[in-house]
Amino acid sequence: MVFLFSKIANFVLFARSDLRLGLIYLIICIVLFLLFPEPSYSGPDEVFFFRGPALDDALRDNPSVTWLIEFYAPWCPPCVRFAPTFAELSLRYNHSHLRFGKLDVGKYPIVAEKHRVDGSAISKQLPSLILFEGGKETKRRPLVDRRGVITPYTFTEVNIERDFKLTELKKSAEDRQKLEEKNSKKNKNKED
Repeated sequence: MVFLFSKIANFVLFARSDLRLGLIYLIICIVLFLLFPEPSYSGPDEVFFFRGPALDDALRDNPSVTWLIEFYAPWCPPCVRFAPTFAELSLRYNHSHLRFGKLDVGKYPIVAEKHRVDGSAISKQLPSLILFEGGKETKRRPLVDRRGVITPYTFTEVNIERDFKLTELKKSAEDRQKLEEKNSKKNKNKED
């Protein structure tokens, strides 16, 4: 945001001294923006990107899956910095009963609003992590109280593992899978 402000301020200063200089500066900024976009994470991950109401469908259709969803915006610097951390957590803890997902609040503001995530440019709520167990929200970071005051939160691997109890969730998911396999073997033996 500081760099964007400085670019706008420079454009205004150039344009005040000579409109041609301001336009040349503006063209250079646009060319640099198009040729060298801001870096974004493109490494390996096990993250599912939700589009529109697909998040609500996934929560309703398969309540046995626990979802950790990141509500983010691509223009939000904290979201961009958090992307590699979230990808690393998804690689470490992903399971058939513990999944990781993302939803772009800029593209799908109605879904974000439904889950009480503010996606405005001045929001202090991005990124937001919400844990859904059994199709219902059980935990959220950063916390928002009844008056709408947001408690600051540092998005580090250690904090997320501790606050969302990811090791316990993965163990619980593995236990559920073993139980399902055991039940399917019993049913198969009964049919034979």
